[in-house]
Amino acid sequence: MASSLLLAVVFVFDLIAFALAVAAEQRRST
Repeated sequence: MASSLLLAVVFVFDLIAFALAVAAEQRRST
């Protein structure tokens, strides 16, 4: 259960980091 929760937290954190990187890249290109 704990490892499953940790995996979910890491997955969400990775998605947020990816979204921020994409947003920064789009803002810089325009």
